[in-house]
Amino acid sequence: MKIFLFGKVPFATLFAVLISALSAVQAPAASETSAAFPLSIHKKIRDRALARALAELDIEISSETLRSWRKRLNRSNFYQDIFRFFWARYHFDNCNFSQGIKQVQKFQREIERDYEKLRTAPTRKHRDKYRGRIIFKTGRIIHALHDFFSHSNFVELNTAKFDSIIDVPLVDIWSRKGQQEFLGWVNDGLESHYFLLSFPKRCAKKPRSPLAKDPGRSRAGRFPTKWKRQDGGIFTSFEAAEYLSEVATTHIFKEIFKTYPMMFEKQNDKK
Repeated sequence: MKIFLFGKVPFATLFAVLISALSAVQAPAASETSAAFPLSIHKKIRDRALARALAELDIEISSETLRSWRKRLNRSNFYQDIFRFFWARYHFDNCNFSQGIKQVQKFQREIERDYEKLRTAPTRKHRDKYRGRIIFKTGRIIHALHDFFSHSNFVELNTAKFDSIIDVPLVDIWSRKGQQEFLGWVNDGLESHYFLLSFPKRCAKKPRSPLAKDPGRSRAGRFPTKWKRQDGGIFTSFEAAEYLSEVATTHIFKEIFKTYPMMFEKQNDKK
């Protein structure tokens, strides 16, 4: 059911315009009201990671399937940023790390239920429906993962520890072991962006400096790391967050495809 305001304009559309306006504000307090990765950056990271995962696993899918999956993933990004805008656990904001991991685990349980339905679905049409649901929920997990890199001080903490970006540990929020390691970083000083309009607020104290890494605009995003890029330049914090996001996203896609082999339709099974 769609809710309309002013006669013909959907509420979600008006809300999206409002959020976009907030994100464009550049004032001293902008770090408290603006998102870090725009949807276009989420999409770029995700598309590269999806292509990389399929290539590394030597999996070929039809262009029709790829378009369908990308459409679902685009919807998941929109859903997270519009309909779950104020809930910190969907973005790892305000130090909601344990709550964020619990939300990831909830998505994982829903994916398991959808896969069981996929396994017994009678027709390809039904199977594709459940594949779409799995991709959509995977997209929501990936969106939160991207926000973690862009909204937290993970890059800053690891710049001090490692001489090369390739030595930074994988952020694995898919496996139980990875989730425990993730939560253990809180004891090492992990904190996330203070976001005024996101609840609840779990940080022991407000971070001393803004952490959101908006490309080309925020102080946190422009700050240089000590890590060298392949072209000889130095990663900015934003570029490092983007790079590490892609590595972690590729890992999640690979885990999904290895764990749920029926995500791919057999060529001889068309009914």
